[in-house]
Amino acid sequence: MSQNDAETIDDLKPGLRRRLEFIDFRLFWDGRINRSDLREHFKISAQQASNDLEKFAEFAPFSMAYDQHAKSFVRTETYKPVFVAGQAHRYLLQLQALKLGWLDKNHTWFGAVPDIEVVELRRRPVSDELVMLLTTAINERRQIKVKYWTMSGKPATERVLAPHSLAYVAGRWHIRAYDAGNGDFRDFNLGRLENVELSGHSTIDPNFDFEWKSIGRLRLRPNPELPPEEQEAVRREFAFEGEELEKPCRLALLFYLRSEYHLADDGIDKRKRHLVLLNNDELEELRLSARRMSVMALQGSVEPQ
Repeated sequence: MSQNDAETIDDLKPGLRRRLEFIDFRLFWDGRINRSDLREHFKISAQQASNDLEKFAEFAPFSMAYDQHAKSFVRTETYKPVFVAGQAHRYLLQLQALKLGWLDKNHTWFGAVPDIEVVELRRRPVSDELVMLLTTAINERRQIKVKYWTMSGKPATERVLAPHSLAYVAGRWHIRAYDAGNGDFRDFNLGRLENVELSGHSTIDPNFDFEWKSIGRLRLRPNPELPPEEQEAVRREFAFEGEELEKPCRLALLFYLRSEYHLADDGIDKRKRHLVLLNNDELEELRLSARRMSVMALQGSVEPQ
């Protein structure tokens, strides 16, 4: 697409551009689009739907053709996306959300929906109110009072936390927060929080959380104990571009990545380890150093960067 075309697309009014994106979406994923699709989704007239299809054809003149039998415009062999390129991940996430009941089909642009199954252990749903309280605390630098369940085998304990960030790791949402009782920054699983209440303003600077601020780079390779063909399968799955793959990760979240992909040498069957971490000791030293800096900062010895 030429620069002039891009400028013309950028000049489209938002409403029209969105309808053209819808046409492109249906052509890309369903292979067809008709006037009634536009009319029903956007509540527009038949004439407006026809105008939109004609306008789309100006930007993609060889991407669709009218099929008299199907009474629809169908995707041609010369089709090229204009508005919806690079959305495969979004499409798959929406399918997952539909299956799990997180999203209503009316809130998507789906026409045909492929059969899908999501295999997971369902966790306790996170309530709207909980997320609202947590984001309020983060945005306004507030503390929260909570009861929190740990894996220590003890009953839930009351804590005063000052959350500063959210993290999604290994299928679970966490908050990263200063724990007043322990005097340090920790992660807290949203599914284990109870009786959350907003409290006063926090005096703890989130910049003191050096484990969170610092980024480590994991150096990964396929497990050399796998057969060559399986090593190549791993390279393709994780989009290796050379012998090694570098993955940036906040030092505070290294534990989860190592656990999810069995990167730690913890006695697990080596055949189940598809990837090996080449610089584990280096990353752990960086993490411990960042943790020590946080301790000193909280004691007033280090200024936030």
